[in-house]
Amino acid sequence: MEQIKGIDSANPAEGPAAGKGTVTVPAGTKVARLATYDPDVPGGTDLNLYVYRDGALAGRSLGLTAEEAFTATTADRYEVYVVQCATAEGVSEQDVGLNAFVVAPASAGNLTVTPASVAVTPGRQMELTGAWSGLGARTRYLSVVEYGDGAASRGTILVSVAT
Repeated sequence: MEQIKGIDSANPAEGPAAGKGTVTVPAGTKVARLATYDPDVPGGTDLNLYVYRDGALAGRSLGLTAEEAFTATTADRYEVYVVQCATAEGVSEQDVGLNAFVVAPASAGNLTVTPASVAVTPGRQMELTGAWSGLGARTRYLSVVEYGDGAASRGTILVSVAT
């Protein structure tokens, strides 16, 4: 059994240094991202994410700052523990928010990539330009750009922006 500051990985629970959030990723979702961000807390804060699915550890993000993320592609219910490992000098406690992005299967129409189609050559770089529109102020967004061969999707690129 691994003991993690603030939680027991075999039996996680909320505590003084660990908060819990629950995120449901519905069927058909392109991708979901659970994240915390440095700009949301004072400098010097260190957070970690522990994500559980069906009671088992599905993943974790253990960076040395508050910039942590877990990406899910499976529809399910996830329990997410945000563990405060360190606070900024002079801060003894703080509220930390969990950002949850669930990208629906249909396009929201707020990200345009140009050119819409381009021929590629293996080993050769290409340039695409993304343009966001209609976004609210002081908000983070996540999108999925799919690429393929004309017949089927062959991969995705996650694109995020903070306004």
